[in-house]
Amino acid sequence: MNHSAGMRLTAEGQRSSELALMPTASEMSSDQVDRSEFDFFISYASEDRDVAEAMDTALSARGLNVWRDRGQLTIGDSLTAEINNGLAASRFGIVILSRAFLRKNWPQAELNALQARAITEGKKVILPIRRDLTHEEMSRHLPLLGDKLTIAINENLDEVVAEIERALNKR
Repeated sequence: MNHSAGMRLTAEGQRSSELALMPTASEMSSDQVDRSEFDFFISYASEDRDVAEAMDTALSARGLNVWRDRGQLTIGDSLTAEINNGLAASRFGIVILSRAFLRKNWPQAELNALQARAITEGKKVILPIRRDLTHEEMSRHLPLLGDKLTIAINENLDEVVAEIERALNKR
């Protein structure tokens, strides 16, 4: 009797089998451990472009590599392919959370991709920045972020950028 025909692989079993096939950090060369081309991917709703631009400018001035749609995409590019590449090639995702962000599908898809990476890699990937949104409001709409330490941005760009840089260096 063939029992394997009716067997199903659970998510836990799939994760275990994937981990068994993956090389450990000690088996990888140092350039394989972190192949990130960018330090940060900035995810935001178009209504928050001013904050994203200011953050991009401030981080770039500190010598950090930032992926942001306005800096990387050109006419004729596939949005999905280029954004997927940017998400995969960035060490961290800075997510500017606002009421506009909560209403839009595209930035939430980027957040979902970053959350999947965080779960798969088992490390910090998402750096949540709140704009005109309390932690409680954020947690109500995005429960998976409820346990994350966040920072609010208003007139404190230098403080926020310093915290982002601190997260990069702590990793």
